Amino acid sequence: MKRKRILVFDDQMTGHHLEYIHHLHEEASDNIDIDFIFAVPEKFQDVKKQFVWKKSDNIQYHFLSDENINISGNLIIQSYRKSKVVKKIALQHSIDEVFFITLISFLPAITLILPKNMKISGIIYLIYLYRWKNSSLALKIIDSLKYLLLGKRHNFKTIYILNDKSAPVYLNKKFHTSKFTYLPDPYQPIDESNLQNIRGKLEISDESTVYLHFGGLSARKGTLKILDALGALSKDELKGKSFIFAGKVYDDIRDEFYQKYRNLQDKVQILCFDEFCEYSFLGSLCLSSNFILLPYSNTSQSSGVIGYASQFQIPVVVAKQGLLGKLVKRYKLGVLLEDASSFSIKNFLINGHNYRQEISVNYYKERTKMLFNSIIFEQFNV
Repeated sequence: MKRKRILVFDDQMTGHHLEYIHHLHEEASDNIDIDFIFAVPEKFQDVKKQFVWKKSDNIQYHFLSDENINISGNLIIQSYRKSKVVKKIALQHSIDEVFFITLISFLPAITLILPKNMKISGIIYLIYLYRWKNSSLALKIIDSLKYLLLGKRHNFKTIYILNDKSAPVYLNKKFHTSKFTYLPDPYQPIDESNLQNIRGKLEISDESTVYLHFGGLSARKGTLKILDALGALSKDELKGKSFIFAGKVYDDIRDEFYQKYRNLQDKVQILCFDEFCEYSFLGSLCLSSNFILLPYSNTSQSSGVIGYASQFQIPVVVAKQGLLGKLVKRYKLGVLLEDASSFSIKNFLINGHNYRQEISVNYYKERTKMLFNSIIFEQFNV
């Protein structure tokens, strides 16, 4: 009997991507009746040291070149070119099923490019239902067409909706299907035994209120809006406050970020670690901070950062809208701003430092990698 061969495809290695690949790799090594090919960027070789990787005869890696990843054109052309890359790899390895760590960017072309008998599954992060009200007509049409394809095309096997239990119920009812499935955003708790408060090492006063902003630093994540909020405050208003930025500064904001950052250094204590941060370092930063700033422009998807808030019981500061606001409110994870503007951030920095609320640990305890893997591999074995 022919062994099933599954391609796990991911053309990014930032943020949660490495974690997800590791979770799936671990589970794949125990599912020895299926062959797995992980297609990942060559950068994987540099960052994989963050985890221990079990060797298994049923797992192999296919490394994507920069040419395979840096694909230009509008969204339709990109989806076509990216889908062609996937098809070439899938045919090379005689793949039966493709699983995308990030599915949406391959639409609409992927369903037309891959052979009809090749099943497609993947994760959806940005849930259009939360942005529908404020979307343009063009965006509504695009979203509707993408989800119509997902709901109606037979080669889509399972569509995993990340971190939202209600959206799959609605989508299955809307498209008369059962392929939309809830998938928890897995949080791997950091071992706290070797963590320490590093305020002294960073020359931050014990009396200072520390605001942490970490992950990939980009416009989408509100990085520049935080700097703009600081710029709008006086030196007196910033007294007793310290700010830490930790994570790679994306190219789209690099020049502007450092210009604003340098302009603030004489005004407030502000530190930046422009690097891929190890989990132990992020854990120590959380132990040393009072708030995590998370003013995402896009609240229609979740964020792995709120898992840190839950484990270390440190409040996040987010806009009240969308899925992100809903999760923070439901699980009592922090402060809800009126919106994600620099004006709202500024007002919080003036008035919110006395915020007191016990942060729930239920969020991260309900989102284990074991549950994440079991939901995905249940479908792999079908």
